[in-house]
Amino acid sequence: PSTLSDISLTPFECKMNVNVLNDDFSSDDGVLYNEDKTTLILYPRKVIQKKIEISDSVTRIEAYAFENNEAEEIVIPEDIDELENDIFSGCENLKTLTIKEGYPKLINIKDETFDGFEIEDCVLRVPFDSLSDYMEDERFKDFKYITAIEGSRCLRYDENGTVITG
Repeated sequence: PSTLSDISLTPFECKMNVNVLNDDFSSDDGVLYNEDKTTLILYPRKVIQKKIEISDSVTRIEAYAFENNEAEEIVIPEDIDELENDIFSGCENLKTLTIKEGYPKLINIKDETFDGFEIEDCVLRVPFDSLSDYMEDERFKDFKYITAIEGSRCLRYDENGTVITG
């Protein structure tokens, strides 16, 4: 309804369709956003895509936004400002996460953002010029492989946390 202003997201797996008169929420292709589509609130499991490219308008992703989603790849836009906890919880098929933001220190990342999925099996793709910044940033230390979006240069860690180039 147009008067809905609060949603408990736990039970929702189906595509979302928000009334255009609603002042608090909006939807696009079954995905739930805040009213101006700057916050991605929920990407339901029933919106099935192997590769999800988040709209450039999104600057914030809510906790559990992709919970149990079956995507294999998720692309986060360049101007992302905030990533909440457990965004990818239960994403068993997630093999590639691309973050287009060139300066990882500009992203407000919660302590548990990457909890709830097999991070060591997921490749993190970032801008080529930012590879070393992402590698040195403690918040990305659990990614075993960090690669450049633009090319084939790959940086990864061994079991001791030492950087191996390839």
